[in-house]
Amino acid sequence: LRVGPVHEELLMDYEHDLMKTEAAVLKMVADIGVPTSEVVVCDTSRRIIPRDYMLIKYIDSLVLAGAQIPDEQRKEIQRDLGRYIRMMHETEMESFGRATDVLSGVHADSFADSILREISDISSKALDSGCFTPEQREYIMQTAEMTRPALMSVKKPVLCHGDLWDGNVLICNEDGKWKFAALIDLDRAYFGDPAFDLGNPWAIND
Repeated sequence: LRVGPVHEELLMDYEHDLMKTEAAVLKMVADIGVPTSEVVVCDTSRRIIPRDYMLIKYIDSLVLAGAQIPDEQRKEIQRDLGRYIRMMHETEMESFGRATDVLSGVHADSFADSILREISDISSKALDSGCFTPEQREYIMQTAEMTRPALMSVKKPVLCHGDLWDGNVLICNEDGKWKFAALIDLDRAYFGDPAFDLGNPWAIND
């Protein structure tokens, strides 16, 4: 059971409608052959409880992060993960941006526009909450804008996990050997460049 947050006013713009987004993205990922979570029900009507919720079919497994398994089996699991991520990164999308935005009709014309819009949203909320001064936010936006030429070199949006690390990889034991079971938690999926996934320090390994 996954239940949405209470204080929605504290969310980033893209964090609204995450349940509906995840259900849609999980179907995309399953359709291209990547083992993932199976949604039993996703209810955003708020008729039963005043929050979005979803039920996901249980997978008898462990999370790869922190699991005590032989190094060779871990490497094999990571190789399998790499193959599945490659399948996702070969899936071209029509627009750039967070899946939540794109699926709700908010499109970005470029990778640069999508990234800089998100930085603007995060820094604005940090300003509103007193984490940044106006001068600090302006510095952040000016610095971010300097990356536009590099971001503009990305010409096609592909399906990215958006939160790729061993904590979102499930493994199962079959006949005494640990194997890849599923890639989970795709509610923050991004339609952009593979570097969005592979540049995550949590995801970097051999």
